[in-house]
This record gives sequence, C-alpha cells and structure tokens, in this order.
Amino acid sequence: MTHKLLRRLDATQLDLGGFVKWSLSFPDPYNDPIAAADQGRRGFAHLPLGFQNALNEFSNTPYSGVLLVTGLPICADLPPTPTKPVREAGLGRVGNEGLLFSIASAFGNPYSYREWEGGHLLHNKYPIRQHATSQVGTNNVLLQMHTEKAFRDVSPDYVALLCLRGDPAHAAVTHFCDLRRVIEQFPSDAQRLLRTPLYAFRTDSPRLVMDGIGYTAPHAIVQEHQNSGIYQYVDDLSALNDEAKEVLDNLRTAIGANTTGLHLNAGDLLIMDNSHIVHGRSAFRPNYDGRDRWLQRLMISHRLNANYLCSTGHLIPDSCFSECSSEHRAVQEHQGQGGANL
Repeated sequence: MTHKLLRRLDATQLDLGGFVKWSLSFPDPYNDPIAAADQGRRGFAHLPLGFQNALNEFSNTPYSGVLLVTGLPICADLPPTPTKPVREAGLGRVGNEGLLFSIASAFGNPYSYREWEGGHLLHNKYPIRQHATSQVGTNNVLLQMHTEKAFRDVSPDYVALLCLRGDPAHAAVTHFCDLRRVIEQFPSDAQRLLRTPLYAFRTDSPRLVMDGIGYTAPHAIVQEHQNSGIYQYVDDLSALNDEAKEVLDNLRTAIGANTTGLHLNAGDLLIMDNSHIVHGRSAFRPNYDGRDRWLQRLMISHRLNANYLCSTGHLIPDSCFSECSSEHRAVQEHQGQGGANL
C-alpha cells in the first residue's frame, strides 16, 4: 500500500445484510461495555471478507494516516440529535454500535478513561449549548488541532469517528494533518528540540511554575515507543524557553499550512492513526433542533490487551487528570453529576 494521507473505502456495494441481522442483538455499550467490546471482536468475522482484508491492510501499515469509509448503513429510526448530555437525554443504544465496534476491532481494543466522558466507553459528539465555546468535542467554535488525549501514559493508537448525522449546513469541516511528515521537514536542531521535554500546558493546577505561570509536567512532542516515534501535539501548548518557543511557533504555522479538511456525512467512518495524525474541526452554527451533526467516537489501543481491559471495564485511570485546568475538571464534574458525555 503506497503512503498517502487519506485513503478511501466505499462500503455502498458491500453485502452487509447478514451483519446487520447479526448486530440486532448487540449489547448496549453504556450498560455493558465489556460485552460490547467482546461482541465487537466477534463481529469482525461477520463482515465481508474483502472488507476485513482492507481494514487489516490499513491497520498493519505503519503511520497509516487516515481511512475514510463511506456509505455505511445508518439505522433508519435514528432518534433526533440530543441537545443535552447523554444520561440527561436518556440516550441508549441507537443501532449502529455493532458496526462501529466490529470495524474498530481490526485496530485494537476500545478503551476510555474513568475521569472523562462521563465514564463511558462509547462517546457521543453533538453540540451542547452549555459547551458552545469550550475546547471540547461538543462545542461549536473552532476545535483546535490536537492529538487525541495527548501525553497520557497510554494515548489512543487510533480514533474512530462514525457520523450518524451530518451538519445540515455543511459548515462543519473535520481537519487533519500528518504531524510526522511536517516535523520530518524541520532542520535537525529543531527536531532535537521537539524530542526534548520542553512543552507543557498552562494550568491553575500546576506541576511546574515559571515566572509566576503554572504549567503541567513538560513533555516532548516526539517520543520513542518500541523503536518508532509517537508524534503528539495540541494547539494550546506552551514552550518553556525561547528556543523551544520559536520551534513551536514554526510547527503551529506548518500544521496550518498542511491541513486537509472534509465534510462528514451520515454513514461516513473516519479512522485516524493517532500516533502521528492531529485533527480538529471548523466552527459551525448548530440549531439545537434535533437535526444537528452527531458523531460516535471510539478510542482504540493495540498496546492494552483485551484481558487487562476486561478487568478494568475498559476504563483506565488518567494520571494527567489532576493537572488539567479547573475549567476542564469542572466540565467533567458536571459530566459525573449528570452523566454528561463530552
């Protein structure tokens, strides 16, 4: 498979009738995430063989980029897009979960963090009025370019986004960029700085204070794992010295110049290699009328094995949570009280 940033698979001609019938009894991932993950692994064998092969080829390609699967069937009786957090909205299984979990199993095991997303394994992303201007996936302002859950002990290896309902105004554009390719174009001295732990987030729960400003623990943007590089970035990172700041500013500019965007329509599934792809989303204007854009997300790891995740309910602790800003922690406390799912 030749390297390119975006690969496409058209699912409109796939015979998924048998799979859809099998998935009718798929477990509710909100009530039984362990059973959902287990059935997802079983479900992969029910997909058409050619589709399995294409998914396996992508998952076995180092630095695979982005895969867009189009034309997947969306359940005909999809409810209106919620306007409140998941539990407040009474949202449960809608009918496409079996397909999402089964495809995701080609890339590893689904997991999440106990402290985030209301403690759910499956995450729903739709606009919520109270989150409109926050840097969370349920906002409607520009969602900054980022690695999903960057700088965690275990960040996702892949992120899967299934579009249940597209933005009716076609204004919401998902952006992505190959951070590895961008950094490889930098001079060697700049690459050395990006491999040095000189980058952190400002926070009011600091691990480090410099010139009266609180920061999280510093990280390197390029880290080594099992003899390969992991490239992580978030747009609001700060640099801890002038030399690193110049490199970070240049990196931010280069990402902007090398970003690709696309509209997600109902039945589109976007799978991103989170080891080197950063992504974001344009601003858009929701109507909160039941017809707004609605995505379902799974975070996937091939480093965490299924037995370990089963023992944790597929939820692991986030060691960085205590360093997050009070604004973000307050959002999560609201999630815990009302079961909100950002």
